[in-house]
Amino acid sequence: MEIFGHEVEVTDVEIVERKEHVSQYRLEDGAVIRVATPPTLIRRIEGQWNADGNPVYIVIVGTTTNVISAPDEIKRPKAPG
Repeated sequence: MEIFGHEVEVTDVEIVERKEHVSQYRLEDGAVIRVATPPTLIRRIEGQWNADGNPVYIVIVGTTTNVISAPDEIKRPKAPG
């Protein structure tokens, strides 16, 4: 894999346990949303360690957003019937 113009050896590392953190936001229009950035791929860079001697990882994330609530005035009008 190329990082900052250098080829580095990486190893894909599977996630065996998840404890997701979700952030919740109340918006000025009255809606409440939750946003999470769960990892989709984790790779360890071989032969690289941080200052504490721990391995260095590359984490690729996706973003999910869920609307928890929204005021009626900004929701789509319901179909008649």
